[in-house]
Amino acid sequence: MYKEYIVQTRGDVNEIKRHQQTYVISASSYEEAMEMGRQIFSEEFSIEKSEVESSPQPYSRKFRGILSIFFMMISIFLSYINWYTPDGFDPVVIAPDFRSIFIAIILYSAFVVRFKKLQNVIASFFDFCQIIVILLLFSGFINIILEYKEITVFGIDFGIDSYYVIIFMLLLSWLGMKSLSALSFIFIFLLASNNIFILSKAMGNILGPVYLISAFFGIIFYLTIEPIIFNYLPFYKSIFKHHRNKMEQNFDSLQSDAKVLTNSLTKKLRRKNK
Repeated sequence: MYKEYIVQTRGDVNEIKRHQQTYVISASSYEEAMEMGRQIFSEEFSIEKSEVESSPQPYSRKFRGILSIFFMMISIFLSYINWYTPDGFDPVVIAPDFRSIFIAIILYSAFVVRFKKLQNVIASFFDFCQIIVILLLFSGFINIILEYKEITVFGIDFGIDSYYVIIFMLLLSWLGMKSLSALSFIFIFLLASNNIFILSKAMGNILGPVYLISAFFGIIFYLTIEPIIFNYLPFYKSIFKHHRNKMEQNFDSLQSDAKVLTNSLTKKLRRKNK
């Protein structure tokens, strides 16, 4: 009987770099999963199989995957509703459409090429369903920030469509111009601030939070079953440890300063009493 294993593999892909890669593998035993992980890593990075370290562990993702899809579907369902503000006549529409799906596909493709790798995208029918749901969810997010604005500069009217700004941002990012890409990203959200405010009024105090919280939990459950996240756990742990140490140092410094201040005030009070 075959079981799914998440297999973390490590190997020296060149003289100065040690690489870690995670795979989801169906195997009949722990040993077979370990051997298959070594084989896949050695073929992908062209190194000897004997030089690859492999550590499988049982991988059960069905329940969390179903929860992920369930929560995302709540947000997707709400995105297909036309929302109206109390004092408005035109609906606020965030349902996925051609433009937003197109951008979502570009973003997900970039994630696949940069991190996930093409051969790890669809391992089962469940992965296929998960991709469709993710694209629909992020299409709704994209439609929230898509905005057309007219601005006047020196008496000349200019129309700015955030759709083209997003495409421009993605091109800059792929070309390595990350600073300009980040500035474009900030500009997009400045343009979208009015949309977010209007949508908040239209969705109200109940369905608005339901939309965001459902999307949040859907994404969180997805991340818990996404193998690529395991590759970066050591990085995240080191960042967390670094910031935790900084916080401890800050609190120790505050405690020390408080003691010095308390002792100083105590001495002054004693002098006055004398």
